[in-house]
Amino acid sequence: MRRGPGALAFVGRGPNAQAEASPSGRNMIYRAVVSEPKVPVIRVVAALIQSSGGDGVTRYLITQRRRGAALPLLWEFPGGRVEAGESDPVALGRELVERLGVTVKVRDLISYVSHSYSGYVVDLYLYRCELGAGQADELCAVGVQDFRWVPSTDFGSYAFTPADEVSMTKLLGMD
Repeated sequence: MRRGPGALAFVGRGPNAQAEASPSGRNMIYRAVVSEPKVPVIRVVAALIQSSGGDGVTRYLITQRRRGAALPLLWEFPGGRVEAGESDPVALGRELVERLGVTVKVRDLISYVSHSYSGYVVDLYLYRCELGAGQADELCAVGVQDFRWVPSTDFGSYAFTPADEVSMTKLLGMD
C-alpha cells in the first residue's frame, strides 16, 4: 500500500462521506466531508461610561488590560466575559466591581461587534452605563493595569483592542 502525498485513502459510507460516480460511471467514489473546525465564541460586555468635567469636555472611562492577560496592556472600555447563566447587565455589574471596585446602572445597548481573533471570536456588546452616586471618586485599578478618563479626541493616543476599536469607530460615526 502506498503512503504519503498522493496516496489514496478509503473512506467508508458513514455520515461524513459523500458519494459520486467515477468518471467512467462504473464505480462510486466516496469522499470525506470535512467541515471547518468550530471556534469558540466568547460573549463580552463593556460599559460606555462618560463624565463631563468643569471644562465642559465629555470624557470616557477606559481601562488597560493587565500584563498577563490576552492582548496585554491594550486599552478597552471596561467590562469582561459573560459567564454561563448570567444576563448581560448582571455580568457587566460583576465585572465593574471586580475590575474597578464600583457599581453601575446598565442602560441601553449602543453597539454590537463580532471580531475574529486567532482561534476564537469575541461578540462584544457595548452598553451605556452610569456610575452609582459618588462612585467616580471610588474607582481603583483592582483587576486592570490602569484606567483613565479620556476625551474621544484623544482615543487615537491609546492602543485599543481590535474589537473595542471597531466599537469606538461605530460610536464616533467614523465607519
